[in-house]
Amino acid sequence: MERVKVLIADDDESILWVLEKFLQEKGLETVKAADGRAAEKMLGEPGLQLAIIDINMPVKDGLNVLKDSRAAGSVAEVIIMTAESTMKNTLEAMKLGAFDYVTKPFDLNELEITVDRAIENIKLKEKVEHLTERLKERLKEETVFIGKSRAVQDVFKTIGKVASTDVTVLI
Repeated sequence: MERVKVLIADDDESILWVLEKFLQEKGLETVKAADGRAAEKMLGEPGLQLAIIDINMPVKDGLNVLKDSRAAGSVAEVIIMTAESTMKNTLEAMKLGAFDYVTKPFDLNELEITVDRAIENIKLKEKVEHLTERLKERLKEETVFIGKSRAVQDVFKTIGKVASTDVTVLI
C-alpha cells in the first residue's frame, strides 16, 4: 500500500498546523481545507483515503460535507471532530458513515489510536477488494465441474445443449 493521503479540514489555522505536523510525522501525506466546500471537493479526488473534518466550518458544515460526499460516492474514511460534543452530533455523524468521532481539545495519543484504526480499516478494505478481484479472475479462468456418475454425465450433456443459448438454466 502506498502512503496514505489524509485531508484535514478545519477553519482554525492552529488546528490545521498541529494536525498536519502530527500526521506528517507518522509518514502520512496531508492536504488541508479551511472550509466545507473545499473539503467536499477534495473528498471527491482520487487517492484520498482518510479525512479528519471539523463539524463547525464556514460555507458548509462537516456533517453536510460527510453526507454529500457519501452521496457522491466517496469511500474515504472520515473522522469527525468538534468542540461541541453532543449525543445528537455523534449519532448523526455515525449514521452518515463517519468512521469515528473525536472532541476538541483532543489528546494526540487518543487521536493517533483512532487514525491507526482507520488506516488499518483502509488496508483491510483494499485487501478484500484485491482478493475479490483475484477470485473473480480465477473463477472465470478455472471453473471446473467434475463427476463420473451417470447423473453428472446427464448434467454435462444438458450444459452442452444449452451453452450456446441465452437462457437461464437451473441445474
